[in-house]
Formats: sequence, C-alpha cells, structure tokens
Amino acid sequence: MTFDERGAVAAIEHVKSRYCHAVDRKRWDDLGRLFTPDAELHKVVDGVAHITRTRDTIVRTISTNLATVPTLHYATNGLVTFASPDVADGSWCALYMNGANGSTGHGWYDDRFVLVDGTWLLARLTLTINFMR
Repeated sequence: MTFDERGAVAAIEHVKSRYCHAVDRKRWDDLGRLFTPDAELHKVVDGVAHITRTRDTIVRTISTNLATVPTLHYATNGLVTFASPDVADGSWCALYMNGANGSTGHGWYDDRFVLVDGTWLLARLTLTINFMR
C-alpha cells in the first residue's frame, strides 16, 4: 500500500475546519475528539508562548474562556507538509473575531498532526498572534 498524500492533506484540512467549527459552535465534545490525549496548545503573543498541555485541559480552557462569547475562526491558505506518512505539519493564516467586544485578531496557525489508528489528530496547535484590534 502506498502513501496517499492527497487523501492525507484533505483529512488534515478537514480536522482544521472541524476545529474552527467546534470552537465557534461551542461543541466541546467534538473539539476534544480532534486532539491527542497529550496535545499542546501554544498561544504566542509578543514573542511569549503560553502553553496549555493535555487534551482535557485544552478543551476546559477554551470552553471556559469562550462559552458565552460569539466567535468566528478562520484558517485559510493552508499548507501541509509531511515529516513521515503519519506525521504532518500544517500552516494556516488565522483570522478570528470576538463578537462580545468587537475585537479581531490576525496571525498564524502552525500545527502538528499525527495519524492515530487511521485518524489524523492535532498533537500541537500553535497560534501566533500578529496583531489584535
């Protein structure tokens, strides 16, 4: 069996879309299914990384912070590269809006995906914020 790069890219892009939908629609169980148990979330602001570790803590943190906040997350212009047939890195332009205070943010998502039992999952999600308004 050969490595299906196109199929893997499509599956990884789908995971990223599901991430944005889960956060914005407040589907916390769906969000949790996108991460490995030992996943990390890195939020980089002004060059300083704030790291949240483990799937459960990531979901708890995001759900607590955004439970009542109307948001829209966009991940565009995706590029996926493979370190191996079961490890990939993805990079997307990030745009996110907070309906509670009218702020918008722009930056980059740089993620690490791993193939676990035939399913691509986020092992590390990094959001680098370039600017917020």
